[in-house]
Amino acid sequence: MQAIHNNIVLDVNAARSTAVISAKAEDTKSRYLDITLTCAGEVIPLDSHDRAVLMAREIDTGRTVGCTDGSIVSGKIVAELTGALLSVPGTLECEIVIYGTDSSVLTSACFNIIVAGRIDSTVIERESDFSALTLALSDVAGTSDRLDALTDRIQPVSLGGTGSTDIETAAQTLKVASLADCSAIASNTDMNSLTTPGTYHARNSVVSSLTNCPVDGAFKLFVMEQQPNYYIQLLIAVVGNTMWFRGSSAANTYTAWRKVLTTDAVIAESGTWNPTAESGTVTVATAFYAYDGHCVTIGTKLTCGNDITTALNLTGLPLTVRYKTVGSGVAMDTDDTVSVIAVGTKLQIRSSASMANKTIILSATYMI
Repeated sequence: MQAIHNNIVLDVNAARSTAVISAKAEDTKSRYLDITLTCAGEVIPLDSHDRAVLMAREIDTGRTVGCTDGSIVSGKIVAELTGALLSVPGTLECEIVIYGTDSSVLTSACFNIIVAGRIDSTVIERESDFSALTLALSDVAGTSDRLDALTDRIQPVSLGGTGSTDIETAAQTLKVASLADCSAIASNTDMNSLTTPGTYHARNSVVSSLTNCPVDGAFKLFVMEQQPNYYIQLLIAVVGNTMWFRGSSAANTYTAWRKVLTTDAVIAESGTWNPTAESGTVTVATAFYAYDGHCVTIGTKLTCGNDITTALNLTGLPLTVRYKTVGSGVAMDTDDTVSVIAVGTKLQIRSSASMANKTIILSATYMI
C-alpha cells in the first residue's frame, strides 16, 4: 500500500499556521507529513544530520500525546503520524522542533491535526490491544534512547563532532598542531616511516635509537599531508632550539633534512661532527664546525690509513652544502697541499701525492 504524504509549509515567525491535517484514529504506518520550514517566505535550509521532532498535545486536555522523530530528506521534514499519535479521536495541536548539530533549537508555527474516529472494531482487535500498547511504549523508549545518545555519545568528525571528549585527543583527531603530549615515537623507529598526519614527540631516552633523525635530543614533530601520498615533516628540537624540515620527493620517500637558519650575524651554533670515509680507513683526531646563520666553517685533523691513495671522500658534514665550495688542506709531515671541495654532505679530497699514513689538516667554509 502506498503511504499518504501531506505537504504543508510552516513559517517559524508565525505563532500559528492555518494548515489543518485530517487523519483517522488508529491508522499506522500510512500517513506522513512532508513539512517545509520558511522564514518570511524564504525556505530554511536543513542539514540531513539535524534532528526533527514532531510534538503533539490534545487541545481539550492539554496533555502531550506524541513525541515522534522525523527525518530530513532533500530539505524537508518527513514525520510519520504514528498509531500512538492517532490513538484517540479529537483535535491535536502540533509543532516541529529542530535540534541542530551545533546545539541550536528552532520551533515551527503550530498547526492542527483533526483525528476522526473510525467504526468500532473493539471486538475484532481486543486481543491485539496489548500489542499496540507495547509498540507505543517501545516508540517512546526509542525516542528517549536517541535523546540520551545525542547528549552522551562522542560525535564523529563526519557528523560535525571532534571524535573526542578532551582537547588533546580532539586536536590529534582533527590533525591540528597540538600543545599536548601527543603520540610518542617508539624506540628504533625509522622516521621515514612517519607519514600519518598528526603531532608526535620523542624523549631523550629514545632519540639515539631513531633512524633518519637529524638531532640527538628531545623534539616535537608535525607530519602534514601536502597532497595524497606526499608529506611534510617539521621538527622542533628542544636542545639548541633548532628547527628542521623536509618533504617527500616521491610517495613515502623523504628528502634530506634541512635546518631553518637564523639571520643573526653571530655564531648561532658550533660543535663537533663525525667525518666518515666512503672507502678506506681514516682516524679522526678532531672535527669541529661553526655557523653564523649564513655560512658554515668546518675543520678536521685526521690520519689516513695505508689503503688511502690520492683520493678520499668524507661524509657526515653537519649541515648540507647549498653551493659547491673550495677549501684547503695540508699534510703535516710533508707540507704537501691537497684540494678540498665541499658538495652536498661530503668533502672531496684530492692530492697529487699519496696520502697513505699521512696526517692531514682540512678546512672549508661553505654556504647552506
